[in-house]
Amino acid sequence: MITIHSALDMDELENLNSDFIKNVLPFLFGRKELPPIFNFSSGQSPGSYSFKLDIEDLLNCAPEYKSTSNSFVHFTSLSALNSICIEQGLRLYNLLNVNDPKEFKMFASIFGFNEFQIESYKGRIHVCSFCDSKVLESDEILTYWRSYGLDGYGCAIEFEIQDPIKRVSHVKLANILYSKPDFSNFLKANSEFEQRNRRTTDLKELVHLQACLHKDPIYKMETEVRLLFEDGFAEPHLVCEEGYPFGFDINRKGKIVSYYKVRFYDEKIGYPLIKIKRIQFGYNITLKDAKKYEDYLSMVIISMSKNLGVHIDLPVFEVSPLIDKFQ
Repeated sequence: MITIHSALDMDELENLNSDFIKNVLPFLFGRKELPPIFNFSSGQSPGSYSFKLDIEDLLNCAPEYKSTSNSFVHFTSLSALNSICIEQGLRLYNLLNVNDPKEFKMFASIFGFNEFQIESYKGRIHVCSFCDSKVLESDEILTYWRSYGLDGYGCAIEFEIQDPIKRVSHVKLANILYSKPDFSNFLKANSEFEQRNRRTTDLKELVHLQACLHKDPIYKMETEVRLLFEDGFAEPHLVCEEGYPFGFDINRKGKIVSYYKVRFYDEKIGYPLIKIKRIQFGYNITLKDAKKYEDYLSMVIISMSKNLGVHIDLPVFEVSPLIDKFQ
């Protein structure tokens, strides 16, 4: 569905859209032509033009962002694991909660984002970070535990996430790319578009999602995949209302951050289906404590199953094989 935010002249806007999609947009993705685009918004005012892709069309135009797996690992604390099971879902925190100080900024100078705009866009995008489940058997697993699994005192949760691209949903899976794109051809094509149509294009809405999907190559080992909610405006005055999909936290740095709630096993339109396949406890957790956690979490998951009215298989519980080296 095409949404038009503002138009002084519908025919003129249609011509602008056609020109931009055919002669400018392919260069953003380094392609000669694009698949059909169905979900975008555009607008014009005297002397200006704006264009924004829906996340699904973005992923179709740039398949390098699409994940080919459906099995992912999330390293976290035991406290967070408990919250995930009790709340029967995942929290997708906004990008103000991430530790990377360069998050989003790779694109900022190129497209003219100021600090206020960076903070605003980071506050709108909500993500949960994963990596491919293959890392649990990789030679780099110790580095993952030390960096993301509380040095072996946390856990690794393996999730199976059914392809949300195929569902009617604003929650999507997307790969992180560890590169800085070359936008020279795109910017040249856009400049020619501006001259041709005698107006200035605001590219921020078009590129802000891509800005959340690129990181500095120094982080390449992460092989991060993000489950993201593309545009969410969380409002504190609504947070206590029943069914409100957002919540708020104050993180360890004292920053107020919002999160978007994604439920497990929810058949409503708008959610992917998420299952916990495996819970691996860190190598610094004793076998005795791991058994206590397994017994407790099994009862919580059985309670979840009864509450949701669906059969839920218990996940595989195990301790990291690295325990043999550290205990």
